[in-house]
Amino acid sequence: MRTLFPYPRHLLHSLSGCPPPGPACFVWREGRLLFCPSLDDGYEGGGIGSVMPAAKAWEGFWEVCDAIDVWSWPPFLGDLTFYDGFVWNAEFAVGDRSVKIGAQLAGLPSTIEDDVMRLHKTLQQMIGWLPRCARR
Repeated sequence: MRTLFPYPRHLLHSLSGCPPPGPACFVWREGRLLFCPSLDDGYEGGGIGSVMPAAKAWEGFWEVCDAIDVWSWPPFLGDLTFYDGFVWNAEFAVGDRSVKIGAQLAGLPSTIEDDVMRLHKTLQQMIGWLPRCARR
């Protein structure tokens, strides 16, 4: 479902507990997408950065959200009392849609982790980040 206003009203996306390389936290603030490495991934790309993705990039992100139907996901996934694992926190709001999710990805079906990683990689692409092996 395409929205007339592709920029988010609110966005937070964060992976922790051995996330993949690169920026692991994304926050929409004052018209810019801020990003930073996870504190536990050894990312060498520096500290906090910011970009202003084009409307078309945001439309692509919301299309991924729609394709995996993130809007219908429950607010909690997995065993959130298990603190040593791959954790995802997300808050997305655009137009009249919003969702807030906390997830312990360990032990969940791999399709859920695949969907979370699809969102994550889309955000990384929106800021222009490429894995080290793709920079050559």
